Amino acid sequence: MVMLGMKIGGRYNVFKHLGGGGFGQTYLAEDWHLPDHQVCVVKQLKPQATHPDSWKLARELFDREAKVLHQLGKHDRIPQLLAHFEEEQEFYLVEEFIDGHDLSQEMTPGRKFTQEQTIALLVSILETLSFVHQQGVIHRDIKPSNLIRRKQDNQVVMIDFGAVKQIGAQTINPSGQTSMTVAIGSPGYMPNEQYGGKPRYCSDIYAVGIIGIQALTGLPPNCLPEDPTNSEIIWRDSEVLPPEARVPVGSVLAGILDKMVRYDYRQRYQTVTEVLQELRSLQSGETLPLATPAAVARTATLNSASLQTVSFSPGMPNPDTVSGLKLPTPAPGSGGGGTQVALVPPLSKLRRSPLLLGLSALLLVSGSVTAYFYTRWQSDQRSQAILERVRNLSIAGNSQECINQAKTVSKDARFFGDIQILLQGCALAQAKSLAKKGNFKQAVTEAGRIPQSSATYPEAQTQIAEWSEQLLKQATEQYRKGQLDVAIASAKVIPAHLAIGKTAQMTIAQWQKSWAADEKHFKAAQAALAGNHWQSALEEAEKISDNPAWQQKAAPIIQTARAQLNQPASVAPAIANITGNSPSTTTSSASSNPVAPVSSSSAVQTYVPSAPAPSIPAPVVNPPAPPVQTQVAPDPPSPADDPVVCGGSAC
Repeated sequence: MVMLGMKIGGRYNVFKHLGGGGFGQTYLAEDWHLPDHQVCVVKQLKPQATHPDSWKLARELFDREAKVLHQLGKHDRIPQLLAHFEEEQEFYLVEEFIDGHDLSQEMTPGRKFTQEQTIALLVSILETLSFVHQQGVIHRDIKPSNLIRRKQDNQVVMIDFGAVKQIGAQTINPSGQTSMTVAIGSPGYMPNEQYGGKPRYCSDIYAVGIIGIQALTGLPPNCLPEDPTNSEIIWRDSEVLPPEARVPVGSVLAGILDKMVRYDYRQRYQTVTEVLQELRSLQSGETLPLATPAAVARTATLNSASLQTVSFSPGMPNPDTVSGLKLPTPAPGSGGGGTQVALVPPLSKLRRSPLLLGLSALLLVSGSVTAYFYTRWQSDQRSQAILERVRNLSIAGNSQECINQAKTVSKDARFFGDIQILLQGCALAQAKSLAKKGNFKQAVTEAGRIPQSSATYPEAQTQIAEWSEQLLKQATEQYRKGQLDVAIASAKVIPAHLAIGKTAQMTIAQWQKSWAADEKHFKAAQAALAGNHWQSALEEAEKISDNPAWQQKAAPIIQTARAQLNQPASVAPAIANITGNSPSTTTSSASSNPVAPVSSSSAVQTYVPSAPAPSIPAPVVNPPAPPVQTQVAPDPPSPADDPVVCGGSAC
C-alpha cells in the first residue's frame, strides 16, 4: 500500500487515500511536474501473480485497458486518462480529478426522487453510456458510487470502469490457463448473465434501470423483493413492499424500467438508443403505446368455468339497455359483483348489437392472452426442470448427458441463457475427456463450439492450441500409413487462426504435392516393369519419397528390377523357357544386358497398389527348368545365396 507523502512515478505526490479493495487502491495526488501542482486521481492496481506468466499477461492487459480509457476520456463526462506506468511490479493509472460528490450521497435509503428527476437522471447516465458502448466497451460496474455529480455544472460523470479490474482479477494457474478470480461488477446492480461471466451491453442497461428503481422507491437493490416464479424484481405499488416504498408510478415510465431490468437479457432493451428514445418521448409529453399485464387484467375478467361468459365490472356500460336486447340476470346466490352475460344470443340480435360484437372480440382476445400466458408458464416450468437436471449432471461430471439435456431447450425458453452457461462448461469437460482418451480431433471440434462470449472460452482456446499440436502429430502418422484423406480431414479440424493451424495448412499442401509425385513415379515404374524396361522401372521407383506407405509399394518393383538387371546373357533362354516366351521375343534393357521379358501372366502384371506383389525367384540354369508351377518356391532364397544372380552390384 502506498504511504501518504510518497512520490510515485517521479512526479505524483500522494496526500489522501480515497478507498480500495481486492483489485487495488485509489488516492489523491498532486502532479509536481505542473506549476500549480494539479490534483489528480491515482489508481494502484495489484495483479495476483500465481504463475510466472502472470506479470506478462497483466502488463498486456494493463496497456490494452489504458488505451481504451484514453479513448473514452474524450467524452466530456468521463475522466481523462493523464498517464499510466509500472513501478515495482505494480501498475498505476493517473486520471483527471472530478470535483463533486458521488450519487450514493444523494440516493440514501428512504429518499425518493420524483418521476421527473428520475427520468432526467436516467437520460444523463444513458447519454454517456451510449458513447461508451459505441467504443465497443461494456462498463460492467455502473452504480451510484461510480457516478459523480460534477460541482461546476451539476452533470453526472461516469467513472471506474470495471474492465480495468480484470488486471487484478486475471490469474494464470499452474497449468498455464487463464481465469478470473471473481466476477466483475457489484451485487444488486449486476444481472444474472454477468454473474456467470457473460456480460452484454444490455447488462449495463440493467444496472441503470436498477438505479432508476432505487431513485423512485428509496430502496437499495438488496431490499427489492423478487417474484419466486420468474425471478423478476417486484418494485411497484405492491403489498410485499414496505408502505413507505409503495410509489404510484406512471405506466409508461414503469414499463420502461420493467423492460430495462428483465431477468432474461433477451427481453431487455438491447441498445441504449432504444431506451433514450422512449425516455425523451416521455420527457416531451408524448404518449407511448405501452400496455402492462395489470392493465389487460383490468379490462375484463374471464369466468374460469366457461369461455362463453364474461363479467362486467361496476362502472362499465349496462348491457341491459343496449339495442333493446334484454340480457339474463344472474341467479340468486350466484355470487360476484358483476353480471354474468351469456354470449350466445340469436345471430340477428348479435348483428344489431355493436357492443356485444366488441365484447365478443374482447373475449376472444382475452382468451388468447390467457392461453398464451398459461402456455408460457408451462414452458417456463419445463425449462426450469431441465435447468435443475443439467446443473446436477454438471456437478456429477456426466458431461455427455448434460449436453444432451441442455440441447433439448428451445432458444425462447425462460432459462435458456442459464442452461447455455452450464452447457458450455459441460462441453469443455467433455472435450477434456475425449482428449484424455487420445481423440484429439473430436476434442478440438467440441471445444471449438464454445462461443467467444462464454466464460469458458479462454480456457477452451488454450486447450485447443495444446490438443491441436497432438492432432497434427496423429495426422502425420496417418499420412505415413498411406491414409491421405484421413490425415487431411484430421489436420483441417485445427483452427486456422492458431499458429499451429497455419502450420497444419502448409503441411496439408506438402502432403498433397508429395503424394501426387509419389503416385506419378509409382505408376511410371509399374508401366516400365510391365514393358520389361527394368532400368526405367528402377529409376522411377527410386524417385519415390521416404513415405513408408509408398516405400512398401515400391519395394517389389525395385527388387524385381534389380534382379533382372543383374542376369547374364546366357540365362536368357532359360528365363524364356520359364516365362513361356520364345527367344525371339528377347529385348535389351537400358544397360544393354539381354534379359527375357516378363509374360502377361507374371506376378508383376497382376500387382495393385494396395497389395505388394510377391518377389520373383531367381531362375536356375542347370538343369533345365521344369514347368513354372514346380519352380516357384513359397519362400524364395535371397539374391546373396544364389550363385547365378550374385555377381553384380546387388551383392
